[in-house]
Amino acid sequence: MKNQEAVRYLNSRGISAEAIRVFRLGYVDGTLRDKLNPDGKANLERLGLLNEKGNETMYGSVVFPLVDANSNRCVGLYARHTDKPQHLYLAGKRRGVQSVGSEGS
Repeated sequence: MKNQEAVRYLNSRGISAEAIRVFRLGYVDGTLRDKLNPDGKANLERLGLLNEKGNETMYGSVVFPLVDANSNRCVGLYARHTDKPQHLYLAGKRRGVQSVGSEGS
């Protein structure tokens, strides 16, 4: 909600401020790396959130946490760039978002 470009993008896609809050959507503006200690940076590089130059791989994107319904744990991230038609995922097994009770549909 702090980045107006991200809020405008989400609103243009029909996503309300309440949905942004409830689903804990975020925006990658390039400032995260400046807030981390060396261990934090190393962990984010290992996860693929920072590239080899230390830049955020999902820069300029709205980020959707992919949460496992059974454990309520974040199991991945999906990002959608706000300026270009680009979808980004973390490396590894891709997971989608699935409604509870929709197995087999």
